[in-house]
Amino acid sequence: IKMKKGILRKAHGFIDFNKPDEALNNFHLSIDVKGMKYKYNLALDSIHTQTTNIEFKNSILNMRPTNHSTYNMNLDKSWLKIDFSKKEELLTLHLLFKGKVNENLLSLLNRYKIKLPFIQTKGEMDTNLKLDINLRTADVSALGDFYTKEAQINYLGLDLDLFDTHVHINNSDVKVNNMFAKYKDIASSHVDLKFNAKKSKGTLDFRIDKISFKESDLELNKSSKPLHISYDISPKQDFININKSTWKHKGKKIDVASIKIPFDMKTL
Repeated sequence: IKMKKGILRKAHGFIDFNKPDEALNNFHLSIDVKGMKYKYNLALDSIHTQTTNIEFKNSILNMRPTNHSTYNMNLDKSWLKIDFSKKEELLTLHLLFKGKVNENLLSLLNRYKIKLPFIQTKGEMDTNLKLDINLRTADVSALGDFYTKEAQINYLGLDLDLFDTHVHINNSDVKVNNMFAKYKDIASSHVDLKFNAKKSKGTLDFRIDKISFKESDLELNKSSKPLHISYDISPKQDFININKSTWKHKGKKIDVASIKIPFDMKTL
């Protein structure tokens, strides 16, 4: 921790020598700090703050900064606390800010073995993510939500436009329900995702409303039901399952049977 100036606002406490293990519960300190730079993990970038209130009470250290940033991201309402009342000290970092799920944020998440299968290239996402980090074992528990009204991500090499999208994280599990996505003027679909980053296993379900290749005069025939395609992700072998469908090619109707195809992104 480095700081320019600290103002002690409150300090009192006592030690009961009959209960030395409860000593931390009996101290209350409050300090306002200006121009602070600190790290809670030496492998990560420093957090830079303009002003920070640091309070130690009931064996818990709370840090509530204002105008703070890391990796050039404005952390807005994010906060941090360390709970010394636990048998093993627990650090809680609650990220609450608007930003991008870019390389900087992905690097931070990857440090705690949280892997998102995409990178954001345009727009903003509301980040609401709580990380509980055991300071003895470095075990991490993560629970959070990313939301965007409109953004663009790169997924599997494709630039996809997203609308009204929630990405839910529960430790290694990533879930998206009923996301609406578009790829250029070629395709649009509602998408569900269930993915376990630890096991590298999951499923992408597409309910495709439109596919149109204008240069080839080929398009999906419009019907009351969207075309269902599932992409099954597995460490052993990925598969794409495509339901039967009807297409139009230069005015002619083409019926295509359902099909299951082995798939490998590395060979594309």
